[in-house]
Amino acid sequence: MEETIESYEVTVGKKKEPRRRKVRKVKETVASGQSEDTVRASIDRANEVWKPAGISFRLQKFVSQDMVFEDTAVTEEGFLSLVTALKLPAAGLSMLFVRKFDSPHLGGQAIEAKGAGIVAHTTEPTQGNVLAHELGHLLGLPDLKHVDNSVKHRYNLMYEASQAGQQLEPDQIKAARANAAQK
Repeated sequence: MEETIESYEVTVGKKKEPRRRKVRKVKETVASGQSEDTVRASIDRANEVWKPAGISFRLQKFVSQDMVFEDTAVTEEGFLSLVTALKLPAAGLSMLFVRKFDSPHLGGQAIEAKGAGIVAHTTEPTQGNVLAHELGHLLGLPDLKHVDNSVKHRYNLMYEASQAGQQLEPDQIKAARANAAQK
């Protein structure tokens, strides 16, 4: 809760007199909705997806922190602010797990240059797939675009839609391995 003093004027007869009042603004605290167990389960699922490529991820540090937002969802701008404010380590990859991510992106987003990504709702069964997809971005893989009247890319992990599959092409595996070695 945040309290401030607000000044305003009231009309008394023909005169205006200044008044002051205390205003309370309540901000909602949004818990991530994630536990270490749900995050580990998502990482395990992502590791199943990446296993054919010989790439695996592990949780080095789990920090649960309630954040204060004006809204109940982390926005794209909020994600960028969080990445800056949290001063994430330059080496490795960092993932933020939140209850709700309000973005034109379907389930998450990654900023390769910062080595950081965001994923929402890891308690859903498919969320490990979204995590695997966002980790793919952090390993330098771009989205594969939808092609009208075609099933091309539909079963690929990096397909741009929520129904993406788990397949990776040999050139994607090669690029991901090369980038993983640098992380």
